[in-house]
Amino acid sequence: KIRVEYGIANVKLQYKDSDGDPIDLESDSDLRSAIEQAKANYEPLRIEIQSASKFGGAGDDFKDHHSKNEYINYLFETTEFSKKELHTIYSGFEKQTNNMKLEKEAFSRGMKHVIKNSKIDLSEKLIGAIFSALDRGEDGTVDFEEYVRGMNVFRSDPYSDERYKMVFEGYSITPDYYDRPERDEPILRLDELLAIYQNYSVPPLPLATLKPIVENALNEMTLQTPGQMNFEEFKDAVKNQKILVNKFWLTYKYPRF
Repeated sequence: KIRVEYGIANVKLQYKDSDGDPIDLESDSDLRSAIEQAKANYEPLRIEIQSASKFGGAGDDFKDHHSKNEYINYLFETTEFSKKELHTIYSGFEKQTNNMKLEKEAFSRGMKHVIKNSKIDLSEKLIGAIFSALDRGEDGTVDFEEYVRGMNVFRSDPYSDERYKMVFEGYSITPDYYDRPERDEPILRLDELLAIYQNYSVPPLPLATLKPIVENALNEMTLQTPGQMNFEEFKDAVKNQKILVNKFWLTYKYPRF
């Protein structure tokens, strides 16, 4: 169940043996052995998730050792996309990308094509922020799975935590925090918040107009660290309309086809 939820390469499980030593669970046979040992010793078995990322995916281990159909079946089980949709997107990646990776310019063209009938006007800066949120590998490209999982967020309920995380990660200085819990917590500082406000309106408002607005908003909030926001503070501020974000982030629904 955990593998289906998080992806094989993005979950690390561990338990402690009878001597209290931590043991990694790397296969089903490891798990069976742990269960048998616990039964033999009449002890409870506590398994801990050491690291996992729901927004992440199967990883190279899965992609490199499974067929295209197995890979698509895996994404079908863990996203809201149908198999037909996944095959269509996969074919598009094969035709339009090198090594199944979208660069920013191609991603921008694709996003504009996807929303062309939705009456949404996306600025290049906003598209850039979406691209940053999807680029989980931080290599300047968005691969097939990153794209599918990112667009899957845009099929989640409006104003869901997944949506708030995506907009936060789109502008955060450490967008990989949710994959690497040992890293410092990401924050949004004044320049990132200004970028969010710039994307609130199309065309964007000038920085000279926005800066005092954002500074006043920050001063009115009770923040753990003055002048910057963590994720929970950001989510609370958006919910209470103390911070305004482009409605695309929280209301857009990726079309079904």
